[in-house]
Amino acid sequence: MTIGDAARWAMRAPAERATLPAAAVTWTAAEILHAAQFPGIDAGLASLAVAGVTYGAGHGRKHARQAAAGITLTGAWLAAATEAGPLAWPWHGLSLLWAGGSLGGYWWLRRHEAVRKARGWRQARENWLSVLAPAYGLHGSHLLDWERTRLGEAFIADITGTGKRASMHVIGDLAERIAERERLPASRVQVTAAGVAGRIRVSIRRIDPWAVPPVHPVLDDEPELALPVPCTVREPLVVGIDPETGKPLLLIVWDSDGSKNILLVGKKGAGKTALLSCIRERLTAASDALVFDINVSKAQEDAEWAPACHLTAAGRGQRKRALHILRCAHAAILHRSEIPRDTGNFQPSPEAPLIVVIIDEIDDYIAQAIRSELAYLASKDRSEAVGLILAGQRGTAEWVGGSDVRSQMDITGLGKVSRRGEMHHAAGDMGLTLPDMSAYGEGHPGVWVIAEDGGSHQAGRTFKLTEPPDIRRIAAALAAHLGAAYAALRGRQPAPRLVSPHTAAQAANTEEPDHSPVTTLDPLSGLDDGLLEDSLPDELRDRLRKIDDRNADTRRILAESDAIIAGLPHADKAKLAEATRQRWDEGAGATVIPPEVREKLIMLLGGEGMSGRKITEAFPGQTRWQMMIFLNRLRWEGIARVEGKGRAARWVACAGSAGAP
Repeated sequence: MTIGDAARWAMRAPAERATLPAAAVTWTAAEILHAAQFPGIDAGLASLAVAGVTYGAGHGRKHARQAAAGITLTGAWLAAATEAGPLAWPWHGLSLLWAGGSLGGYWWLRRHEAVRKARGWRQARENWLSVLAPAYGLHGSHLLDWERTRLGEAFIADITGTGKRASMHVIGDLAERIAERERLPASRVQVTAAGVAGRIRVSIRRIDPWAVPPVHPVLDDEPELALPVPCTVREPLVVGIDPETGKPLLLIVWDSDGSKNILLVGKKGAGKTALLSCIRERLTAASDALVFDINVSKAQEDAEWAPACHLTAAGRGQRKRALHILRCAHAAILHRSEIPRDTGNFQPSPEAPLIVVIIDEIDDYIAQAIRSELAYLASKDRSEAVGLILAGQRGTAEWVGGSDVRSQMDITGLGKVSRRGEMHHAAGDMGLTLPDMSAYGEGHPGVWVIAEDGGSHQAGRTFKLTEPPDIRRIAAALAAHLGAAYAALRGRQPAPRLVSPHTAAQAANTEEPDHSPVTTLDPLSGLDDGLLEDSLPDELRDRLRKIDDRNADTRRILAESDAIIAGLPHADKAKLAEATRQRWDEGAGATVIPPEVREKLIMLLGGEGMSGRKITEAFPGQTRWQMMIFLNRLRWEGIARVEGKGRAARWVACAGSAGAP
């Protein structure tokens, strides 16, 4: 072998093969320095200086610390060999140590990640020029980068010399030509623009990326990605994983520019339910977010998540309630816009959280009133920390509530669709540069591409989170993880935090909130009624107030009835009435009526008496259930009695009592 051949052999892999020549130079230098009686301490200090310079020059790089450590160990040997001589110690111990260290260093470097990547890059570059570029029809292109992925390989090429633009290769047949040569399904090869004009990124996945759906980290004993609890909406939400790179699939709901409006589109079986469950899991785990969840179509999963959400309208009978929830978000925007602040955008915090309105099956909930509210929220929510997430099977303007709603979407999530044209309805011209979701996931559910304004996008698969027992377990465990301060935002009195200081102070003096599903679904009892009324449009204010007045008693009775029915083996009318009377009697026997309430009650019972509903209306701060206990206490004391039945029943004072005529 000539000197030139040896040099070329060393240059083909300098990081690993330079080890052996460098070791020989180090041993020779140590022998020369020892013969010249050079101080060993000076050789050691010089090596430390070189190690420090190496670490400083590579500070922040992945392997700078390892390089500095190797130089330090070499310097320590050089200092000892300079002082004592390389052949010193019994059996020439320093030379044996030098030989072992040299061979060990060569073996370690040969298997090092950086060296293997460099070796693969050299092979890929040679293979590109001689084989791949001609086979792919990319004559005149240059390979800029290459990497091994978990599923195959990916490379970036400069194609300015091919005579075609990058966009032409992206939408052309390049992916199909590569798949033909590699004997792979066309969906396993992805060609995308690489950011800089004139460059493309080609990803070849030789392993099926969709063979096994990823388990949700919360349900996995050894998760690949850790999901903290609590988390914050100031960071992107992790809703899945890219099977090719192992990187998390991220969804931004808030950043420095404000809250985001998100549109999720996929045909039936695309995995919208799993994606929304992953989104709800992260939002309900965030200490600075509240979820308003609406689904007036199929709502099984929504009902399971209800205990962890702030307000929920789940089921076909909840349309009016859903409209009321949208108006609450409307009121929150108006209120926050009037609060003085030092930042342009409202900053979410545990005390003033981001409000995220999630509407699944949006097409099943489009009416004129809904269109009006959605248009307002979509156009005004960004700076006030209120966001929209709309999910449906199509991305047309009619499907999502009008063009004024669809045009305000900041992020678009696309799952399985029937044809590529459906992507353009939701993503517009950006759909031309996205993976073809009609074939990309090879028919598997849960495969999504998330595209942001500006053209950037990421693709991956959502975690598997669809089984009701898993959802129930996660929802029930959140309060225990997040503590009382966060749980207060999920209970009966969270809304004053969103509206006005005086109601927030009032909520702080209440007892520990009840976190059962019944109270989680409780209508907006904590909202400041004055603020809600003032914030509504004039033409709706009076009508809505009248409806609320008529329905207030109905809501209370339904909530109380649900609690009673839950404890009954058979909820027929006779048993229900008997159980109600029994509970009133039990409450009456253990109740002490406040003097001011007793005095007013006795006065109202004089003359012809009053119905239970009218008596409750005379005491705005009391529920009808509590007033019935008070009235039964008076009956138990012989002061009051009931005349008539059903709707004609009236409470009157007994003869001879203080209130009797």
